[in-house]
Amino acid sequence: MENEGAPEEELRQRNKASSSEETVTKDPEVTKKPKGRSKLGISAKCVQWFAKLFVGCLLMVTSGMMYAIYLSTYHERKFWFSSRRDLEREITFQGDGAVYYSFYKDMLRAPSFERGVFELAYNNRTVPMKTINAVQQMTLYPELIASALYHMSGS
Repeated sequence: MENEGAPEEELRQRNKASSSEETVTKDPEVTKKPKGRSKLGISAKCVQWFAKLFVGCLLMVTSGMMYAIYLSTYHERKFWFSSRRDLEREITFQGDGAVYYSFYKDMLRAPSFERGVFELAYNNRTVPMKTINAVQQMTLYPELIASALYHMSGS
């Protein structure tokens, strides 16, 4: 009852390769890598990359806006900020925030932006009996930018 047309198979056990030996396949089909990519593949990857970038930026902006709204409502609930007068609002600032706000306020009170920068560069009110360059020593560049934007907007 043997199949006469079937070749006889031998069962052999594989030799275990030592850890120092590397097995290299010599089959050209297995080691062959595609030489060129189709234009459809590149454009599909490009579209996918732009979609990921767009969604990432959208999520970043959305989370930033949600955090800003959260901080605004938290500050409003904690200090009842909108129902207070200007002097009471300024009193709520604590520590360094109050100092930097005073410099920002000085910039807004100045008749021109250039005059405000000059007054901060030759400041003799912060440190008694001494003239300092408050812009450099206290790193007031964000306040300068904010006040410049405020002056440009005409508010």
